[in-house]
Parts: sequence; C-alpha cells; structure tokens
Amino acid sequence: MNRKWTSMIAAMALAMLCASAYAANSNNLSPQDTAWIKTAHQINLEEIKAGTLAQSKGRAKVVDTAGRMLASDHQRLDSKLRQTAHELGVALPSEASPKEQHTLHQLASMSGSEFDKMWTAKEREGHKKAIRKTQREIAQGSSQQVKQLARATLPVLKKHYNELQKSGALVQKELSR
Repeated sequence: MNRKWTSMIAAMALAMLCASAYAANSNNLSPQDTAWIKTAHQINLEEIKAGTLAQSKGRAKVVDTAGRMLASDHQRLDSKLRQTAHELGVALPSEASPKEQHTLHQLASMSGSEFDKMWTAKEREGHKKAIRKTQREIAQGSSQQVKQLARATLPVLKKHYNELQKSGALVQKELSR
C-alpha cells in the first residue's frame, strides 16, 4: 500500500513539474523576440527625442503637431514594452542605437525649413523600417506575449507613417512657396 501511495505522489509531483515547465516554456523567447523587444525600445527612445526636437526646432505647424503625437504615442508604447520586458526578464538598452543617436545629432544641428524637410524624411524612413520589423515579429516570433505587443504596436506605427506622409507633402508644399 505504501508503494502505491509513493508511486501516486511521485506521479502527481511529476505532473505538476511538467505543467510548470510547460507554463514557463510557453513564453520562451526566441532570439527574434528578444531582438524585437530591444530594437523597439531603442526606436521608442529615439522617437520620443525626435518628437521633442520637432516641437522645438520645426518651423511648420504640421511638424510640431506630428512631433507631439510621436513623442506621446511612443512614450505610451514604450511603457507597455518596458512592462513586458520586465515580465519576461529582458534587459533593455539604456539609449537609442548609435545610428539613431547620429540621426538625432544631425537633426539637432538643423532648424527651420531645413529641419522640417529632413525630420519628415527621416521619420518616414524610420517608421517604414519599424513597420517591417514589427510585421516580422508578428510572423516569426515565438512568444505570444511579445507577438501580442507587436500586434498592438503595428497600427500605431502605420498611423504615424500615414501622418508623416501627409506632413512631408505639406512641408514640401510650404517650402515651394
């Protein structure tokens, strides 16, 4: 009888161990997931700074408005991303990538219509790349939690891209006057 109880307890313990291992592995991060989280965070950091720059250096009202929207939306996106990264144990970089920092430095050295033109072009280009990376995460990521975050991020990035397309056209029109 003791052998039966011992076997039953051992079987239950094994089942519980397997269940907890399955739960832990259901959010296993692939290199794709980790890379997307880190890259998206760096993009958010850059977009917040670029949006703030647009508000102080841009000449066209449309650039100021777009910058305000980008800074606000990317702060909100990054807040959710940081929470997810914390839950998943992903250490985030503390600053934008060197390439993004270089772009910010370039933009900071400009003003007026020169800034407006360069800012809208860089922002459109950057959002196009961010959309592609986010779509890749949705298609190829392993973690459902990270893929869900990417799904929530994608419409915001597309909205920004569309607004930046309009802003760029308005800036060009304004510059040709």
